[in-house]
This record gives sequence, C-alpha cells and structure tokens, in this order.
Amino acid sequence: MINVMNIIDNKPKYTSGSELSTAQPLFVLIDYENVQTEDLSYLNQPHMHVLLFVGALQKKISTKLAVQMQALGSRAQYIQLEATGQNALDMCIVHHTGFILARMPTARFFIISKDKGYDPLIQFLNNRGVPIERSPQLPSSLPPQGERSAQQTTPHKHAIERIIEILKRHDKNRPASRATLISWTTNKISSEKLGLTAEKIIKDFEKKGVISYDGKRVIYSLP
Repeated sequence: MINVMNIIDNKPKYTSGSELSTAQPLFVLIDYENVQTEDLSYLNQPHMHVLLFVGALQKKISTKLAVQMQALGSRAQYIQLEATGQNALDMCIVHHTGFILARMPTARFFIISKDKGYDPLIQFLNNRGVPIERSPQLPSSLPPQGERSAQQTTPHKHAIERIIEILKRHDKNRPASRATLISWTTNKISSEKLGLTAEKIIKDFEKKGVISYDGKRVIYSLP
C-alpha cells in the first residue's frame, strides 16, 4: 500500500510550454462510503493525487475503479477504516487533510462527498487562504492550477475592502512607511478577524496601485 508520506515526499513537476515548473499539488479525497465514483481518468496528471477512503464494512470496489487507481501509481492510495462509528470516515478525511497541509502548505484539496458536514471546515480553511472545496460528485474537470474557488474569493475580497474602508476613515493618520503599514494592517486583521496576512494584503495593494512609494514614504491612491 502507498503511504501518504510517500506522496508528500514525491514533489511533482509539470511542463508548461518549454518551461519546467513546480505544480501546486492537488489532493482529491474521495468519501467512497458516500460517493461510489468510478471514472478517475482525467486525474492522471503529475500534480494530482487521489486518496480513496473506504468504510470498515465495505468489502468490494469496482474493477474499473481499481484499474484506474493502479494506473495512478504512487499518486493514489486506498485508506480503509478499521472500525465503524458515527462520522468515522469523515474524521479520517479531516485528519488526512490536516496531516498533508501541515507538511505541504501549498497543497490544494478537493473533497468528494455529499456530506455537508465538511462545509464549516472548508469555510474555515478558505478564510485562511487554503484552497479547498467539496463536491457531491467528481466533476468533469477540476479547477486549473492556481485557480481559486468562489468560496475563497469572497473572504479575500472582503478583507481587502475592509482594510481600504478603514484607511479611508484615517485619511490624516495613515501609516507612512511600508513597515508601519504592515504592522498597522496586522493589528486590524486581528481586531477585525480577517482571514489574510498583512503581507498578502499589502502585496495586493501594490499590484492594484492602491499604494505606491516615494522613497520609503507610502503614497495612497484609495479607490
């Protein structure tokens, strides 16, 4: 059986044009007790990994699924529970998500399950910048490399808009340097319970022209 650590240690690469670059790994975690999917053919890509979670009382899987899992080689793993219990398989999926995320912070996650009980966790992680979503069935295609779901975009947009709103109210007392702005933003993130880092917000401001610099002095061009 393939071990999850083997998947994590195998850093995937993919080719984009003539340039070789490191892909953002995507882990597809399938609740096979809840969704009996069979077609994994389009998941056979270097940066995609499949973890198939099987209940303790499930004794069979289809030959078609087994063949496709085998084709994925070291990027696929069966995980069968050893005991039954309420939400036992759900907790196992949550455990593996955290286990992988702690060791591979750039990973993306896609949970295949009809169980809406995952959604509070997904929202919690989305608000902290983790790309994770759930679908009641394996879709015909998964989000391309680097693409964020609508669930992730909304908290990000809210955090940016909230910081801009606060800056507008402090037009005569805004941070003068980048270092001061980061410190000020960090405090606001904490008090407002926003799910982004100050550095990420400042880089977004710089990219969109919300702030620029005259030497070390910050120039504001708030929308």
